[in-house]
Amino acid sequence: MSERNSTLTDKEAALETQSGFMVVLKAADGRLVLSLRRKVGTPPTSQVYFTSDEVRQLTALMAEVLPQSVSERHLVGANREEASAPASDLEIFMSQEYPTLARRKKSKNTFDPPAFLNTRVMLAAAAMLFIGVVWLALGLFAGKKESAPEQTAISAPQTGNVALNIEQEAERFVKCLLDFKQDTYRSSQIKAMSMMSAELQKKYWQETGFPLSQEQQRRLPKEQEIRIESSLARKSGPGLHVVDVRGGIVTRETTADASKSMPMHIQLTMLEDQSGRLTVIEQKDLSAQASAEATSPAEAGEEQ
Repeated sequence: MSERNSTLTDKEAALETQSGFMVVLKAADGRLVLSLRRKVGTPPTSQVYFTSDEVRQLTALMAEVLPQSVSERHLVGANREEASAPASDLEIFMSQEYPTLARRKKSKNTFDPPAFLNTRVMLAAAAMLFIGVVWLALGLFAGKKESAPEQTAISAPQTGNVALNIEQEAERFVKCLLDFKQDTYRSSQIKAMSMMSAELQKKYWQETGFPLSQEQQRRLPKEQEIRIESSLARKSGPGLHVVDVRGGIVTRETTADASKSMPMHIQLTMLEDQSGRLTVIEQKDLSAQASAEATSPAEAGEEQ
């Protein structure tokens, strides 16, 4: 990029494309002027092709060259826009390869405090009104003593539902984490990493070398099945849950090969926020221990 000066009203930048054209951007009189220059030897055409990298460079140049007023440059206090956090490698990869999944994750993580507070106030008011009506009805027809068992009966299933939801989320995470089939490897890994915390996501990305090369993907099993036998969640602290997911992994290289099975035990530490969203902050692979425990009884039986 070439830039003639750094004033707010007069900038110029150029971008050379692989298609044989040079895109020239110039700011003049508060407007952006775009012109094309054809390189020597490039045939004339009414279309200019850009690669994905060139599109990103052109967008960045337009943002830099576009005239900007002094008031926009020097906003302070509440009117100043906060700088957005840099996108992670996973977010960039998802936006390029799976834009639909990236938009879904971004909308899920968007949090509007005023709207959230208004919703909480409305729900609290509705709940108070509902409780008042229930207590009035119970006082008229059943009496105050009969209302206590009803509250216990209602609150008991809620705890069970919370634990069940945590175990279901843990099972879904493990199935995506251990899915290494050729046709679903990438999408499953992205879904698993989208449920991780930022620290765990970065660590997992580096350890697994995601994404695998095409040669490595060709060596992945064509058939694979993740069998979940049990999952047990227990609370270990405020908002923290430890879930043990046990089962087995059955693989087969080709349809003619015999299937191979190995025990699986994944222990997850999941953090639950105020909205009930679960995030995996730690994962431990205890499959080797499970395999040793399964082998010991078999060896004992052979000795007898």
